[in-house]
Amino acid sequence: MSLKKQAASGFAWTFAQQFGNQIIGFVVSLILARILLPSEFGLIGMIAILVGLGRVLVDSGLTQSLIRNKENDQEDYSTVFYFNLLISLLIYLIIYFTAPFIADFYSQPILIKIIRLYCLTFILSAFSAVQLARLTKKNEF
Repeated sequence: MSLKKQAASGFAWTFAQQFGNQIIGFVVSLILARILLPSEFGLIGMIAILVGLGRVLVDSGLTQSLIRNKENDQEDYSTVFYFNLLISLLIYLIIYFTAPFIADFYSQPILIKIIRLYCLTFILSAFSAVQLARLTKKNEF
């Protein structure tokens, strides 16, 4: 496959992935807005910034380096996996113990449980990050 075709294919797949993620997120938000009361939906909105910041910190760009690097061995994948897992656990613990302060800031005690449960996604995403990077690299996205 020529470089031009590879670039076009990679662009198309990356565009489809990003567009798909946006569509899925939008549909989930619509469903939640329809099911939940406005006050309940607002609680999720209150922690959206916290969750977004946590995801940026958990990602740390190491999975992207696995995709860009030509030659990765098992040690590289293992190092990134354990680093992502360690960072996600650390960030989760920080958020877990600061959840009462965040709930006090918003004057919403229910946020403590919501934050602690919702932020478990950091740990779950750490388990899949390296595997998604391997899939992306294998398919030459």
